[in-house]
Amino acid sequence: QAVYEYSADGMRFALALSGDGNEDANFEHDVANAAILKLTNELQFVDKSLASLTTMRTGPIELFIDKIFENEVKRFVKSADECYAKMNYRDAMIEGWDKMQNARDKYRAMAGGAGMHADLIKRFIECQALLICPICPHFSEHIWSELGNTESVMNARWPVVGSVDLLLLRMSSYFDKTLSDLRSKVEKANTKSKVTKATVYVAEAFLDWQQATLTILKANAEAGKPFDAAFKKGLTGHADLAPFKSAMKTLMPFAAFTIDDFAVRGIEAFELKVPYDEVAILQDCMDYMKAELGLQEITIDKWPPADAAVAKKLQPATPGKPAVQFS
Repeated sequence: QAVYEYSADGMRFALALSGDGNEDANFEHDVANAAILKLTNELQFVDKSLASLTTMRTGPIELFIDKIFENEVKRFVKSADECYAKMNYRDAMIEGWDKMQNARDKYRAMAGGAGMHADLIKRFIECQALLICPICPHFSEHIWSELGNTESVMNARWPVVGSVDLLLLRMSSYFDKTLSDLRSKVEKANTKSKVTKATVYVAEAFLDWQQATLTILKANAEAGKPFDAAFKKGLTGHADLAPFKSAMKTLMPFAAFTIDDFAVRGIEAFELKVPYDEVAILQDCMDYMKAELGLQEITIDKWPPADAAVAKKLQPATPGKPAVQFS
């Protein structure tokens, strides 16, 4: 009865998401119903994409959005493989379906007028079919045949992908965080008056007092010492910070924030410069940013602003954390 109502793959989809481990299974009828819609929508995307491959962009994988999407596919192929190896089927579905779908949707939105790359879309469809095959074999078999394969998907090997580029992951994370921060600031600015233009200021290096603080924090971390109350108390009297007494009111919150950031990001939180070109990333995604933020014009400039009065009104930009002015 359940297979008749939800289809075999719809049932398997819902069962995979019902939970792993020793806890009671949590099969939900709504999940099974939703699975039918998800699989149907994906079939429609595959049909439409394969029919229009010849009209899609081709050539070298050079655009930032292409590199990020390609790297995300690699990442989720590997993470899904790890989940299957541990027999964590719910997590495998999250990595191999949900996150793959989200990466594709984001890529499609960011591609905008440039359009998606034919080779990447075909590769995505292939990997998606193989990643979900242990759960939804009938769905994967159909997709596999549409890709032109004459043998069954059951004879196919797991996708072979190269190494995940950790720098690209950082670049993607930088863009996501920057866009989220800009979105919050646009919403706040719009409560006063509608803004249509923005100037985003990017800093190439930290200020002198910030560099001195980061150097001290990094040395402490590399020595394996804790950032306890004694360290924070001694920081104000550190000899290397003596020239920056006037900045102490902003220096201490900066140090506290960086220590918290270290707990999340590790030693890279103390970098004096980011290992990527912020301006190039933002320029490459300009059309997407305008659409997401509802702005007509966005200008990317170097920090500090030429007008000192403007600089005083803004939170100073630091590497990896741009400042923005609206008009």
